[in-house]
Amino acid sequence: MKFCKNCGQQINEGSRFCRNCGANLPPPVEQPETLQEDRSMASPTLPAMNKCAVCQIVNRMDATFCKSCGNKLSFRVSTVETTSSVQSHQVKNINTPYSHQPAERKPPEPVPGNTFTPKPVAAASPVINIPAPASAHKVYRETKPFPVTILIAGIALLLIVCSCIGYFVFYKPYINERDLPRFYTFAPSVFLRSTPEAGVDYNSLGSIPYGSELVVYENGYEWSKVKWKNNQTNKEVIGYISSNYILYADDFRLLNSIWGDNISKERIATAKCRMALLNYFKDNDLNNWKVYSRHKDAGYTEIAFPNRLVSTNSTFTDFAVIIKNDNSTDRRFLLFYFDQDETPHLAYEEPAPPQGYIKSITRSTNGFTVVYTQ
Repeated sequence: MKFCKNCGQQINEGSRFCRNCGANLPPPVEQPETLQEDRSMASPTLPAMNKCAVCQIVNRMDATFCKSCGNKLSFRVSTVETTSSVQSHQVKNINTPYSHQPAERKPPEPVPGNTFTPKPVAAASPVINIPAPASAHKVYRETKPFPVTILIAGIALLLIVCSCIGYFVFYKPYINERDLPRFYTFAPSVFLRSTPEAGVDYNSLGSIPYGSELVVYENGYEWSKVKWKNNQTNKEVIGYISSNYILYADDFRLLNSIWGDNISKERIATAKCRMALLNYFKDNDLNNWKVYSRHKDAGYTEIAFPNRLVSTNSTFTDFAVIIKNDNSTDRRFLLFYFDQDETPHLAYEEPAPPQGYIKSITRSTNGFTVVYTQ
């Protein structure tokens, strides 16, 4: 048994502070028997317990200070518990907080003669978790600024690509074709062929009428590569045409101005005869001179085709015609012959009377004698 050196109060073994005055006690000497002593043992005459609010150690109810930490105790109970109740409190766990558990509540026993029967309580309906629609869960993301620079660069690149495509696919071919020379057909009908070969039918692409405009890619001595637009089908065809049947635009306009009527153009149908007239008009720089003719069924006319008066060995017949000045009554008689390659030559010319047609042409020692109708 120990006593406090300050107040002389009896203290229990293992206490670090006096329960009466709160003085600090020297640590006890460790002994195996003392260390194994059960703290739950208490005297039947001890008062009830008092738990420290700091260290949660249960002290005697008559203690003023905690025996473990020295904290001043404030909770006191006047009633005295039995030894069994004190032991039951200490057996739980001296290091855990004290908690009062209320007694289990039992249902009242039924009173005899009472016929009341409680109604069954309906079971609670299960809770169904309905997921919220996707629209309810909105995810707010940080908005980024629109890439204006990238958009402008993309549009500029697209414009450059489109410009290059348009230039090489459309504009450049148009410019190249625009600068190419234009020729016109002056024969009544000229064949357009897929290959530069005449006398066969497998390469025929069609027949080009008189006065058709041609874009000439290659102008050779015998054949020319051209593009022709068919006005009936509105399609463009590229092929080969004989160079002897096409003229430059200026030459064609001059030749087309020679015809005084459609009959004269129909009667002078061959390319060699038309070239003969064109060369004569160009060489003599004639203006306002034209060729007129009545139909061949009418008898004598202004156009004649004598049989080889100039060159008896020629393959082609000669060509005679009367041309007239629209500004006066002047007329001229012209006689042409042709080489084997259809090159025209002027053989004879003389003034013709204001009236009359070609009746006959004969060759004399002095030249040619032309007889006109009255």
